[in-house]
Amino acid sequence: MDEVKKKLIVPVLILTGMLIVNFNSLLKGIERHETWRIAVASAAYVIIVPLVALVWFRLLKMKKAHASSDNESTRKKVHK
Repeated sequence: MDEVKKKLIVPVLILTGMLIVNFNSLLKGIERHETWRIAVASAAYVIIVPLVALVWFRLLKMKKAHASSDNESTRKKVHK
């Protein structure tokens, strides 16, 4: 499971940073009544949220594959 965490730490950090920056930009756009800033931040959320969902889906898929491979190796050891 350690290798799964190592593979996903960079995308999670990048996406989290992007969400924080976009949230800050959205708040500043609302505060300063800058429609263009609000539109750009909203569009970025439309792009980032599916990427977060994709990373989450891949994590669950990797966990499931790892768990099934562990179960198969355990069965092989028991049957020997």
